[in-house]
Amino acid sequence: MYLFLDKIVVAPLHLQYLKDFVYNFSNRTLGLMLLKILIVFVYQVVKIVVVVAVVVVVMVMVSTLKITKSIH
Repeated sequence: MYLFLDKIVVAPLHLQYLKDFVYNFSNRTLGLMLLKILIVFVYQVVKIVVVVAVVVVVMVMVSTLKITKSIH
């Protein structure tokens, strides 16, 4: 009888602890996931910007070379 009561009293506490743990853990992992996604996103954006900048610079250089060649 005592063990039965003990189970009834303790089980919800364990469940609550487990729930809190899972909740905190999921929050933390969600934060880490968001951080990773943000880092990856920023990295991709920076990569795209760098590529675009390089392409623009190359195009400008080529066009200026064409202009200088056409002048001379």
